[in-house]
Amino acid sequence: MEIAETSLSVVVVSDFEPASQKSWRDEIRLLRALAKQDLPQPFEVIVVESRVHRNEPAPPGMYKTVPNMRLEYCDANTSAAMKDHGVTLATGDWIAVIEADCTPEPDWLRLLLEAAIRHPEVDAVSGRTNYGEETSYKRVLNLLDRSFDDSGKSRECFSVSNNGAIYRATLLSAFPYQDAITPFLSARLRNRKMKQCGHRFYFERAALIRHEVGGLSFIHDYRMNRGYTQMKIENEQSIRRIPARVTKNLGNDLRRYRRLARLYLRWWDWPLGALLIFWVRIPEAIGMYFAVRNAPALPGTAYR
Repeated sequence: MEIAETSLSVVVVSDFEPASQKSWRDEIRLLRALAKQDLPQPFEVIVVESRVHRNEPAPPGMYKTVPNMRLEYCDANTSAAMKDHGVTLATGDWIAVIEADCTPEPDWLRLLLEAAIRHPEVDAVSGRTNYGEETSYKRVLNLLDRSFDDSGKSRECFSVSNNGAIYRATLLSAFPYQDAITPFLSARLRNRKMKQCGHRFYFERAALIRHEVGGLSFIHDYRMNRGYTQMKIENEQSIRRIPARVTKNLGNDLRRYRRLARLYLRWWDWPLGALLIFWVRIPEAIGMYFAVRNAPALPGTAYR
């Protein structure tokens, strides 16, 4: 099948919603980037938002940003449920899912589809995510938090991202997200079920999206959610297991530093990298604590 013959839908959802009035700024920036995609065929774009923001209407100009775009509202307020809602509305044979605070490169969709066509044995293709490369802070965080699925080259991989990836529509229809208090856990649970059923994934390193990044409070939130997810996935029930898990994660990050630092860092980034690789263990452990305590919600998180 040629790429021009492949039907595609793009589902856009915001998974990070600070406690403030809805501005639609992220969605507009993303839609402008989608309008610049170099695909040879048109594609539909479905922006999904919770009904709690129905009284904060999108600017009229947003609807003109990209052709074939529509805004849909969902009764739920979790990003997992909103993504699933978008999937039910999509008409493409392939569905790309991207979060609103990301900006794809102009060749992002084309590269993902080309990889899917080259590898008909796979059911989903992930791209690469980074925060930009203008500062040491961003470069270190790219390596620390956004390189977990990066082996340094494109290849078949063990997991598929819940952001910045395309999937066969039949795969997403068969595997809706499970309910969880964090989208990180929902994604891990769904990925595990897909793998158990024999589905295969591919990582296309050249397909790049840029994710917005905040300060240390943003990284604290991100790592707290990851720590919570890890303990739930591993079904850990004891607080005494937290130091061992934190130490294991540190070791994994150090090994990834050694393997990928030449692709991500400049020599003057190393002091900050050494500091952050230890600092992130604190919010990670906090998330683990809430997991073993079976907290009904993660306090202070902006993830939904």
